[in-house]
Amino acid sequence: MLIQQQFYKQYQSNNPEQFNNKFIYQRNETHIPKTVECLEDLCKALEIITGVYYIGCEVVTNEIEINTLLNRTNKSIKENRYILITIHFRLEAEDLVKDISIPILFPKLVDDFYYKLNGSKYTAIYQLIDNGTYNTKDCLTLKTLLMPIHLSYKDIEREDLVGNTLVGREIKLNLFRKDINILYYYMGKKGFLGTLEYFNIPIEAIKLFEKIPAKELKLYKETHYLFKIATGKSLAIKKEVYEANHNVFITLLEFIYENKPTIENLNDNEFWKIKLGKIFSKNPNSYIDAGDSILRSLERIMDGRTKKNLIQVLDKDKDDIYAIIRWMMYFFDELRNGTNTNLANKRLRLEEYLILPFIIKCSEATYRVFNSKKTTMKRLEQIFSNIPPDFCIKKILTNRLLRYINNTNTADIFNGLKLSQVGDSGLSSDSKTKISLNHRNIDPSYINRLGLVASSSSDPGASYSIVPFVDIKENYYFDTEVKYITPY
Repeated sequence: MLIQQQFYKQYQSNNPEQFNNKFIYQRNETHIPKTVECLEDLCKALEIITGVYYIGCEVVTNEIEINTLLNRTNKSIKENRYILITIHFRLEAEDLVKDISIPILFPKLVDDFYYKLNGSKYTAIYQLIDNGTYNTKDCLTLKTLLMPIHLSYKDIEREDLVGNTLVGREIKLNLFRKDINILYYYMGKKGFLGTLEYFNIPIEAIKLFEKIPAKELKLYKETHYLFKIATGKSLAIKKEVYEANHNVFITLLEFIYENKPTIENLNDNEFWKIKLGKIFSKNPNSYIDAGDSILRSLERIMDGRTKKNLIQVLDKDKDDIYAIIRWMMYFFDELRNGTNTNLANKRLRLEEYLILPFIIKCSEATYRVFNSKKTTMKRLEQIFSNIPPDFCIKKILTNRLLRYINNTNTADIFNGLKLSQVGDSGLSSDSKTKISLNHRNIDPSYINRLGLVASSSSDPGASYSIVPFVDIKENYYFDTEVKYITPY
């Protein structure tokens, strides 16, 4: 490291453009705190499961103490450098309470950039990943720690009673294996009037008629869009509601068309909860319980890590899962038209993907619990079963983002500036999956941030080198500007 430091000093003293030392050596300051922070966010997210409570964790960096705690008597001649994080949970089910502890080993940073595993030196390169939502052909997606949130859509064209043709998109939430109008969740939680208020729609702007009085019909035609919902039943919505946000209006209109409520049950919260439960249950006696269960599951999806990652969203728009989905719905078209390759929509991650094996295992276990008919203590214990201390280490050694270093010296200053778009939760976790040419292109936002010619010869456009002068915001963000500010 002395040669490298001397090189830095010589270069910096003669060049007007200065290397961003804070970023280059950021690993050294943040490695353990960020690893713990990411792991704790995952553990808190597991409280989505009824009966699972995160208590806390302990960190041990002294490797002699680690061997003692893990009762390791047979030491390998191959050098390994570890830290040990022990996480503690409380499980409650069937009137039983049980505390469990899971010790997990993670690689320890050596000489600012490297890990020592099985006697070899590796460097974990940065991964370029979306900092919030991203677009696919059919939907807008937000990744959370345990499951993704997919907003799909259907283009709608409706003609009202006086010949006005309105267009927009019905927004649907694809969750728990159901792709349904997004307002089922809001109606089930807040009721009709509460949903209107939550979306900043004046209550007086929407009215359901069994029959519109003739003397009022002309007035309504001038100020409202009128729709026939069913025989003898019409819906009047003020025109400015549609103009404020076409997609919210169309989604509401399609929801009413689909359910055809009466004036009596329009404001009946239980009616809407039954409607939601009916989608997920075939037993009429459990519709309300099913509706409550689905809402609880939805509410627990929004984890602390996802909120932190959404740095460009105002706090009021990520207060809970209902707020962030409302935000995604309100700006659906803008977000869908965004460029996935723009670095304003990206962030770098390092420590987060080192715990990804544990995240994946817990995510799979969460699905199994959700799909089971009854939550038992045995079922909860299975979430954390088969997790030996070196579980993550073994998985990390096969990670495409961990690069073997065979340098004869440590003068390669650019090892700490490598990044890739591939890998788990990235563009492709399967080596056989082709990355689209759009993602291999050079985006204008790369200038002064990524090396435009530093690309892999075998996989161009997938790997880059970060410019050493780069201006990186806190927590590995390229841009932290707040965008898409909601009117409510």
